[in-house]
Amino acid sequence: MWAEEIQRRNADLSTAWLSGDVERRMVHYAADSISNPDYQPRLYGPDSIARYYRVLASRQRIIAHTRRTTEIIPLDDGSALEIGRFELTYALYTDAVSHHQQGRYAHLWRRQPGGALKLKAEVWGYFERIENPASHSLGERAAAGRAAPPGDPAVEAELGRLNVLDAEAVKTHDAAAKIARYADDAIYMPYADTPKVGIDQIRAHLVRYTEQGRGATFESVRVWNEGFEVLGGYVVEYPKFEVRWRSGQDSGGTSGGGLRLWRRQADGSLKMLRQIATHDYRA
Repeated sequence: MWAEEIQRRNADLSTAWLSGDVERRMVHYAADSISNPDYQPRLYGPDSIARYYRVLASRQRIIAHTRRTTEIIPLDDGSALEIGRFELTYALYTDAVSHHQQGRYAHLWRRQPGGALKLKAEVWGYFERIENPASHSLGERAAAGRAAPPGDPAVEAELGRLNVLDAEAVKTHDAAAKIARYADDAIYMPYADTPKVGIDQIRAHLVRYTEQGRGATFESVRVWNEGFEVLGGYVVEYPKFEVRWRSGQDSGGTSGGGLRLWRRQADGSLKMLRQIATHDYRA
């Protein structure tokens, strides 16, 4: 039931992207939608999302765009999480150079009261760092907002504890603690990299990533969320992070967001089932 309708919606989204028709694109977004592309801090609501895509259309000419759904996870409350990959070819109006990129995306679709299927959330980004990240950002300070209204206080506290542990694992370079968050059948879609499928690929990626960062000292690490939704045996979380680091004489900061799908285990704990991460652009 989900696949055919999602395929139709995605085909129309690609057509709108190719034509630069932002109004046609926005037909597919819910009134409470959020968007979190790579290099752009989270956008709240159709007005801010439309403004972003209008600016993007003014900077680049889309030559080709295709999407391929790799899985659909039905959730409670008439929702489904779609995971997929895309290919995009575009040319910036400033230099007319053609850029071909591949990437990954997550769409949280939700049935609306009138029956239409619309996007509650979208997160997307490329498999590698791009040369011109400023071209994919509004260049503004991150807006304050919530991706979902306050929910179950017990789940809020549970996610809060998990995020504190997540921040501590980053700060102490503890790869084992990072890996322990994931289910055996998890898929992790990191920033500027290909998806890691299953706990073995996730373990190899996180061990390598942690070792590469051992030369840095993390002065502060903050992980939190801007809302979550309990959907049956799953929890959709809209995370954010901020890191301040130092390495020798160099220092800097990194921030970003994304989407996480947690699954409730038989023992009552939450394990990460799907995660897609983005980074903000910093000049």
